[in-house]
Amino acid sequence: MRQGERLRILVIDDQAGVRAFVCELLESLGHAAEAAEDGPTGLALLPRQRYDLIITDLRMPHMSGWDVVEAVRQQVPRMPLIVISGFATDDDVERAAQAGVCLLQKPFQLAEVKRAIREMLSGQGNARPPEPGSCLVCNQPLSSSGGSVLYQGDDLVHARSWRDVPTKPLAKGARRSRMPVAD
Repeated sequence: MRQGERLRILVIDDQAGVRAFVCELLESLGHAAEAAEDGPTGLALLPRQRYDLIITDLRMPHMSGWDVVEAVRQQVPRMPLIVISGFATDDDVERAAQAGVCLLQKPFQLAEVKRAIREMLSGQGNARPPEPGSCLVCNQPLSSSGGSVLYQGDDLVHARSWRDVPTKPLAKGARRSRMPVAD
């Protein structure tokens, strides 16, 4: 994504409040956002409009976010996709990595959306090699875990700990892996 480039982004979510919030967030970043209330409505827009990116909710009636991902891949194979969810499972995390889509856990912050957009447009997705350090949640070394590692915000965590956000500071001597967030 070039600096200052205005993207056209389709937002698919069955909850009107979430749709409006995500569209406002994208517009605050200088992008054009169009909303669809469900998968079939969003997919019907694809042949009529060129989009640079699609953001879809995972759990929706009529058609799941994964169904949307599969249908988009058939129509526009190289379309960057971001899946958002308040109820993602470990299986969803694994599936996102395999599908090359970015998975954001609700609630998310502006910096996370910016990073996800940048990664998806650069072709990185969320499947990049972990940096050395310790898991933000369990403080276990990330390199020796043998399991999947994901970004939660700017921090690396084990996939099994992905949704468990600590509410208190890390123990004395605990380390955090940090990913720089570019504006």
